[in-house]
This record gives sequence, structure tokens and C-alpha cells, in this order.
Amino acid sequence: MTRFITIASGKDGAGKTSLSVNLGLEFSRMGHRTCLFDAGSGLVNSNSLLGLFPSAALRDVILGDRPIREIMIRFSDRFHILPGSSGIEEMAHLSEDQSRQLIRSFLELNPYDIFLLDTSTGITKEVVSFCMAAPEVLILVTPEPASLNDSYALIEILIKNGYQHKIKIIINRCKSISQASQVFKELKSAAEKHLHTALSPLGFILDDKMVSLAIEQQKPLLASYPKSIARKCILKIAQRLEIDSKDPLIETDPDRFWEKCMTFFKSSLTLTADKTIKIKSEPPKIRIEEALPMWMEKLNDTIATVAEELKGVRHSLEKMESRQGVPGNNDRKEKIPEPILLDFETFAENRKSKRKDN
Repeated sequence: MTRFITIASGKDGAGKTSLSVNLGLEFSRMGHRTCLFDAGSGLVNSNSLLGLFPSAALRDVILGDRPIREIMIRFSDRFHILPGSSGIEEMAHLSEDQSRQLIRSFLELNPYDIFLLDTSTGITKEVVSFCMAAPEVLILVTPEPASLNDSYALIEILIKNGYQHKIKIIINRCKSISQASQVFKELKSAAEKHLHTALSPLGFILDDKMVSLAIEQQKPLLASYPKSIARKCILKIAQRLEIDSKDPLIETDPDRFWEKCMTFFKSSLTLTADKTIKIKSEPPKIRIEEALPMWMEKLNDTIATVAEELKGVRHSLEKMESRQGVPGNNDRKEKIPEPILLDFETFAENRKSKRKDN
């Protein structure tokens, strides 16, 4: 039995692929054998985020040029990546024999504990099919009105096609916990009023420049900035999903999942939303109790950086002092300066003493 989790977003630029990669790494770190299926055909995918450039993809499996094990990327012992690329679009046009052969190929893989599907952006037949086949769907939303409305449209289409499992919402790039709560409240209210369905809040990811830096470096957030705010948020989401593993309805046989997936690919699905709901997110309201931990963390990082720089200066001064003390270095005797104490705490105490004296 395997957990199949489809990750989707209604709008481009929501951070879906970054979440998928880092969530997969968190699961593997927890001890779960995890596979990330790069089920998108866009230019920004999990491979590029990790600095990987596979020479083959799912299309080679469909054409019979490569067995599926050969295209699998083993990023670590417990975290593997299955590159999809152009093969995703071809899945919808396979014959019955080709579909059965592809399903058999998927079943040749060693069983995974968790199978994540990082879908394309937007509302396409491929995205809807992967969502419909999965017992768990995570929809990533940002506070922008366009993202809210596109996410609502995706939810509406899933409901119209008969999706019956819980739809879990993650708010990304929010300025505060209050803003994340407000965004979810607005989306939840619209879904309950117009779609008569309940959404489940899974978590939020605070806006963090470290995410962009990790992407530029083509390294996962967990490895580059493990103490960053965004990484802590993703870890919390992974932990909540791990708690959900107690639900027996979320696990399924891989053959059943892939059969359902291929069935949806070939069926007539509704891909348009009837209602146009304008959802507006309010400006972020940051409470002092929310902002203080972030400010303190930034202050600690600044102090740590300054401390490292002071260590470097002290090390340089000590080397200069040691060279002056070596016989023959100078013909004339020079007075060795008193050692400079670069101690932040002592400096602070001295400042306090001077203020008291004044």
C-alpha cells in the first residue's frame, strides 16, 4: 500500500515544485521511501531545482526505448525522482495495450511509502486526472487574488467531476500567520457557499528570501538553509501529513491508482468552471506576537554573522602579533601592541559601566 499525494495549484508561480521537492526530502528524512513524479511539462521542474539533467524521461518508457528503472533518478537512498516531461501529455493518447504496458512499467518499481505527483500549472486534463485518481490532493495558494480565484476554479472542477476526498489547502508566501488564516477563511467561505464542500487547512509557508536563494543555487532548502523560516513551515506540513497516515482511506494499491489515472485520462472530464467568484485577500495584518519571533531570529542571525567577522579580525591580528615576535623579522625593536579584546559581551558591559559613571 502506498500514499499517492497530488500537488496542484491554479496559477503559475505559486511555488508548487519547490514545495514538492522539499516535502519529498522531508518525508525521506523521516524514514519514508519517497518517489517524486515530475508530472509537469514546464521548464521549471524538480530536476532543474536540484541541478539534475536527466537524459531520458517517461516518453522513452512509453516508446519502449528504456525500462522505467533506467530513467529513475536516485537523489538519495530514500528519495527518488521519476521525470515525466513530454511523456505526460502522451499518456492521454495511448491505446489500450500501451496503457496496460505503461501500468505494468509503473508496477515494476519497488513499492514506495509515499508517491508525490508534482503536476503542471493550471487546469488541464492531465492535472485534473492526477487529482481525481489520488486519495489526497494538496492545493497551493498564494495571497494574490488571481491565485485565490484560479485555485477556487480548480476546486470547483474537481467537485464537478465527482472528487469525494478531502482537499487540503496550503497558503504559500504569506506575510504572517494572520494573513494565511484570512486567505484560507476567504477560500473556505467561497467553497462552502457556492460548492457546498469543506476544505481542510494543512498549513502555511511564510515568505522567505531563502527559498529564492536555494532555487538559484539549485539546492534543496533542507540542505542550503535548514534553519530558515520556510523550511520550518514545510517540516510542520510534512509532520501533519505523517499524522494523517493513520487514516486507512488514504493508502491505495499502486495498480488501482494507475488504472484509475489512465481511466480519467481517457474519459470526458469537465475542465471549465461555471461560476466566476471574485475573492479578494486583505492586506497582511502582523500581530506583535507573530512578528517578534521573526525579528529575534533575524537579530540572532545578524549577531552570529558579526561574531564570525570579529573572529576573523581577531585571528588576523593574532597572526600579525606572532610575526612581530619572531627574531629577525625586524631589525629594530617595535613595541608589541596590547591584545585587542573582541568580546561582544565585555563590550556591552563596558558600555553599561560608562553610562553609569556619566
